[in-house]
Amino acid sequence: MDIPEEYLLWMNNKGFPQGQLGQLLALALELKIHGLEDILTPLRKNNPPNHQHSTDDTLH
Repeated sequence: MDIPEEYLLWMNNKGFPQGQLGQLLALALELKIHGLEDILTPLRKNNPPNHQHSTDDTLH
C-alpha cells in the first residue's frame, strides 16, 4: 500500500473525510495496523498503478 501509515494515523486523529474516500482510508489504516497489507497483493497484480501523465502535464 502506497500511503504511509503516519499519514493515515494523522488523518484518523483529524477525522477522515466523509463518503467512500474516508471509508477507504480508514480501511487502509486497519489493514496496516493489523499487518494485512498482503491481502491486497493479488488485486495490485491484476491492476497495476497507472502513473502515466498526459503530455499536458509535462514541463517544457
